[in-house]
Amino acid sequence: MIEDYFNSNVVWKKSTGTNAYDEKTYENIDTPCLKIDKIRLTRNKLGEQVSSTSTIRMKNEPGYDDMLDDRTIITINSMNGLDGIEGYEVLI
Repeated sequence: MIEDYFNSNVVWKKSTGTNAYDEKTYENIDTPCLKIDKIRLTRNKLGEQVSSTSTIRMKNEPGYDDMLDDRTIITINSMNGLDGIEGYEVLI
């Protein structure tokens, strides 16, 4: 149902681990989403207040180690509906 509102795609760099040099490695996945460019104040996973420039709503759950459009994920919120979790709101 939420997919009806998706208007763009983002490149989801899903974290797959580290290489021999202890650098993070990623798998690129092209994911449909609803992207809203708006500056907001939010709290990151450490509780610090930071600014976010985009809100991305997507079906799959990313992790804090992942990246969307080469940008770090600040906050991940679940969007609940009548059937349970319908998607995720990600602030970057």
